[in-house]
Amino acid sequence: MRFFFASVLFVGLGWLVTSCEVCGINSEPRVQISFSNSSTNPTNRFPFFRKISIVGASQEFTESTRESSSLSLPLNLNANSTTYILEQALRTDTLTVFYDKVVENKSTKCGYVLDIKQPTVGPSIKTTFKSSSIFYEPYYSLSGRSGGIFVNVLL
Repeated sequence: MRFFFASVLFVGLGWLVTSCEVCGINSEPRVQISFSNSSTNPTNRFPFFRKISIVGASQEFTESTRESSSLSLPLNLNANSTTYILEQALRTDTLTVFYDKVVENKSTKCGYVLDIKQPTVGPSIKTTFKSSSIFYEPYYSLSGRSGGIFVNVLL
């Protein structure tokens, strides 16, 4: 009898773990920005940003702005775009990311969820950097992967 209850418990827990689904955004949505250098010179380094501003933000962006090959910056959910101003010692660049906010009823477990998707009309990205590309990964996923907006910038 103990074996029967242990088996049922084991199978039940296994089913519970494998039936999990990610129900959309579970923290502040962010854009991941990766920088790559166009120069083949290995002494060229990644940018050091003295200041990073987010246009329309209610408060100053205060995370560390040290030299890095990537940044993770918050999105403005009050609009369908977010503009970032990235200040270096001799140069100031802007990056505007466009997106659509979609609220959908995904499942009985999750109910209505917010997702950030590529805009159906208009540009996806606008920047003063040399070159850029953008990729949108849905936040709601049965695979369990986390979503977001991913930008690659060529310096």
